[in-house]
Amino acid sequence: MIPNAQAIARGYHYLIYGPDLRIPYASTAFVTKRSTIAKRPQVMANYMRAMAEASKVMHTDREFVYKVLGKNLRITDRSILGAAYNAEIKALEPRLSIR
Repeated sequence: MIPNAQAIARGYHYLIYGPDLRIPYASTAFVTKRSTIAKRPQVMANYMRAMAEASKVMHTDREFVYKVLGKNLRITDRSILGAAYNAEIKALEPRLSIR
């Protein structure tokens, strides 16, 4: 993610950018066994609530996301953080679906 963001921040452009093609795919998936879900339903419910909240924050609080990304990736350049955010947010659904 970051090398792409650095290139974009420096003025480079994608020739083809997957999310713009709107081809459905799973950008992120959480997988577990049915037996784990059956044995630990409360743990699984708490985990899914946390992931849903994180997804909501990603789509509603850009400044907080910049702060967390900047801290964890040790990056202070807002143009790089912005390029990384803008590239990835297109691939993340604003709503989780369980299948």
